[in-house]
Amino acid sequence: MTCEYTYIKRPDDWGVYASGKGMDVEFSGQVTGQDDKSRLTITMKLLPRGLLQLLKPFIKGSFQRNEVKNLANIKAHMEGSVEAHS
Repeated sequence: MTCEYTYIKRPDDWGVYASGKGMDVEFSGQVTGQDDKSRLTITMKLLPRGLLQLLKPFIKGSFQRNEVKNLANIKAHMEGSVEAHS
């Protein structure tokens, strides 16, 4: 996929458009403060084309499971945890 940042509002808000062979994806990210902590919110919109449109529910589920793992690894790394989730 080719990724292009569509907007950046430093330091806490951004958007990315990823274009691929059979599907495009719109991402946005936002960091907000909560007391003495930060919250990262990632939103992803799948835009499948052709036959992939029929598989969208399965693709969505797969993406969601992978992103939960990815975000857990990011959190563990940011918090200096010895063991990241896989």
